[in-house]
Amino acid sequence: MTRTYLKRRLTEMAPVSLRLFLLAGMVVLLVGGAPLAQTPEAAQDDFVTRTRARAEAGDVETQYNLGVMYDFGEGVPQDDVEAVAWYRQAAEEGHATVQYNLGFAYANGEGVP
Repeated sequence: MTRTYLKRRLTEMAPVSLRLFLLAGMVVLLVGGAPLAQTPEAAQDDFVTRTRARAEAGDVETQYNLGVMYDFGEGVPQDDVEAVAWYRQAAEEGHATVQYNLGFAYANGEGVP
């Protein structure tokens, strides 16, 4: 079978969304997949670096998210002290959910003396 014949048969039989998916897959197979720009670990480090930069710039929602990341060890090592530090910054800006999380940390002695 030739590529043209196969392409024509696939596009005639499949619904439109599936056709586009199959055509994209064929392009990748024919052209060759591009190598990953970076490893997953490097991408994670880049994400954490960008998130930290936004939090340090004063983005309250990002401060909250970074606190949650440290609180649960999602993408970063679990660190209650670091989580409380980010929670405190966002809580001072009036973020209600963060104020609850900060109160919970104080009530349970997590990351605070």
